[in-house]
Amino acid sequence: MAQSAPRTRLEQHVQRAHLSIPEFVTRFRAAAVECGEDKTHVSERQAKRWLAGQAEIPRPVCRRILEHWWREPVSRLLGPPESGAVAPAVAMTEEELIVNAGRDSTEHAINAATALDPSALEHLHSVARRLARSWCATPSLARFSELVHLRDTVYEQLDRTHKPRQQAELYLLAGLVCGLLSTASWDLGQPDVAEEQARAAHTYGSIIDHLSLCTWARSLQVTVMVWTDRPRRGAALAAAALDTAPGTIINPAG
Repeated sequence: MAQSAPRTRLEQHVQRAHLSIPEFVTRFRAAAVECGEDKTHVSERQAKRWLAGQAEIPRPVCRRILEHWWREPVSRLLGPPESGAVAPAVAMTEEELIVNAGRDSTEHAINAATALDPSALEHLHSVARRLARSWCATPSLARFSELVHLRDTVYEQLDRTHKPRQQAELYLLAGLVCGLLSTASWDLGQPDVAEEQARAAHTYGSIIDHLSLCTWARSLQVTVMVWTDRPRRGAALAAAALDTAPGTIINPAG
């Protein structure tokens, strides 16, 4: 399936680099870290709006990241593509086509709800279970992109509900996904990021007093510490975690 003509200079860059939307989101995150903006991320929905030229000028931090990444001013990036340049056609594999179709259907179903309802939470739980169960069968980078997409969707849904029970479920999902992102980051050779993701998972577990999630997150941190020559720190963290660990630990990753 050939790509359509780029609508913006940014989309032109993305097509030339053969980036999918999830890969764009992941690369944006990496550029944010390079700029010292570790907590800045973009959702796939917002990325699509940028590429289509349908969004307003991004907030200052996002402008800095985009300009650092592509070495062009945002006004140029969100403007029309370079004339006379045609992006090469890139065929999608059958697996990519199926995965993208499933992701788009889930995203549309969630966003179609006027309020966060049980079906939206069911969709998110279903995606989380699928990613956890297909762990060994999915390439590391593809797995990472899927997890980032799911995490961003959870963050968006947290902004849509003020019901404590729904928020607790979403924080549990956020913790689960950050824990899986910790493992994925470790697989990709990024121990520092793996530790950050595990720490985030522990924070979400603490917010909702989910002891199993907290204990699992600490175990991920300890693993990183042991394998990065910090055994004493890992042992101390493990001992502290045992004091609050539940009698029976339920692995949140399933």
